[in-house]
Amino acid sequence: MLTPTQEQQQAIDLFAGRGSLRIDAYAGAGKTSTLLLLAQSTARRGYYLAFNRAAKDAAVLKFPPKVQCKTTHGLAFNPIKSRYGYSDDKMRGTANANLIAEALSLPEDTPVSGTVFLSKRSYAAALRNAMARFLYSENDAPGAKHFWRVGKLASIDRAEFLKFTSEASRDLLRLWEEMQYEDSRIPLGYDGYLKLWALGRPRISADYILLDEAQDSNPVVLKVLREQSCQMVYVGDPYQQIYEWRGAVNAMEQVETDRRTALTQSFRFGDVIASGATKVISKLGATKSLRGTSSLLSHIGPVHPIAILCRSNAGVIASLITHQNEGARTYVVGGTIDQQRLLENVKRLKRNIPSELPEFFGFVNWDEVVDHVEQGHDESLRLLVNLVKKYGEDRLLVALRSCVSEERNAQIIVSTAHKAKGCEWDVVHVDGDFDAAFMQLERPDDPQMKKWDLEAEGRLFYVAMTRAKSAVELPPGAMSYFGIQNSHTERFGKPYIAERPAIAMRAAAQTNRTFPSPSARPAPVMPPSRPAPSQPRQPQPPGFLERILRSIFK
Repeated sequence: MLTPTQEQQQAIDLFAGRGSLRIDAYAGAGKTSTLLLLAQSTARRGYYLAFNRAAKDAAVLKFPPKVQCKTTHGLAFNPIKSRYGYSDDKMRGTANANLIAEALSLPEDTPVSGTVFLSKRSYAAALRNAMARFLYSENDAPGAKHFWRVGKLASIDRAEFLKFTSEASRDLLRLWEEMQYEDSRIPLGYDGYLKLWALGRPRISADYILLDEAQDSNPVVLKVLREQSCQMVYVGDPYQQIYEWRGAVNAMEQVETDRRTALTQSFRFGDVIASGATKVISKLGATKSLRGTSSLLSHIGPVHPIAILCRSNAGVIASLITHQNEGARTYVVGGTIDQQRLLENVKRLKRNIPSELPEFFGFVNWDEVVDHVEQGHDESLRLLVNLVKKYGEDRLLVALRSCVSEERNAQIIVSTAHKAKGCEWDVVHVDGDFDAAFMQLERPDDPQMKKWDLEAEGRLFYVAMTRAKSAVELPPGAMSYFGIQNSHTERFGKPYIAERPAIAMRAAAQTNRTFPSPSARPAPVMPPSRPAPSQPRQPQPPGFLERILRSIFK
């Protein structure tokens, strides 16, 4: 049995009082291990609710038998399947835009304003994304408020957008009805059966419920938990809530509990990184500092990274190109499906085929996207446009497909900050695409939107910088914004040994690019091989407009 720290013991004592409890646990402060200590401290029977299946499977091996380890979807599956008799395909399937358009008999074009029209495919995709927001909400029926202002929808007059969503909400309701019909080709899907379960006001038979990663819970789950009569324990970091795009709310700020305590000491890194992270969360409203483990040395400054963490998928692609050109074996956390899908949709737009990706709603072709960016309407798309201009989408796809399939075989690991959540590496570089976000915060804009931007971007940056154990390199714009200083000037860590993979050489020949010769540099020392860290599978961002969606460019 683990020996609790003073902070963990306080949580155990408060749990013993049987009132509801909120535990604010900073990055690396041992959230799950604290919940394990709570479960081991009582003979009562409870539930441990994990954020994803990987975390649930790991918990099953640790928690005592009197605790059932589940995901919220796991709680809902059997009751809905037995009540409605749905097939597995109906329960677990997904609907693409073409299927929705056909099932609802949508018109070829849907007017949004006097100048903006959505193709049948784009309109169906807009309905699908609005449905996702409804399924995550605590609302009993879908409506106009569940539509997103993305793509060209973000540039039209607000009154026109409200008129469009009011009319489109009728089709959204039809879609929800179709999803529930047993004989409909449109599946209910994971979030659909969770919503249907929640609408039935379920009762969970337990003495207590432990909700891990509570900051990422969405309203539909929170509503179910609020209605339970057993003891509730919410554990999470309010400054690691980064899934607004999928309907999550910061549960740590919304739940009301009888007691509250905190875990402020990180066991992942030392005082230097902890001090830098404290500057970030302090600007976001934190009143308690994040403390490092004094026996661990940590640094902020230039590094030879093991992992590169980017704000956007465009940043991931740019980093891959850079390091593959230098001869590195690269790996992308979570795979490259999202990035490849993005570039395949660029190719579609270049053939005048509308895209179903949210960031491209309303664009007829790629030239319209380029014009939109060049007119200053959407800075978050600028990096993608510049990458496509410089390399072409085919060259970028070659880079994505050239990545190794396992992290342990890579010399450079690249990830969005979203997918890196729950992971850690010794030496981390936080990519410069974060700087564009913080520079945008300085523009004169709606005060409420500026505050929302700061909170969302600041939380994502905090997640990225706290993935490092020994050293982290931060982009200068973000450092200036939060008042963070480097602790050293010499580059920390060991560089990789450059290679010249055959596939990269073919890509270089196609683009007439010259790869640096490994012999032109001093021979570096290969860092020791290490096993891949356990990486819980994270939800996939649905779009590139991070400021609006927290999106596909994560």
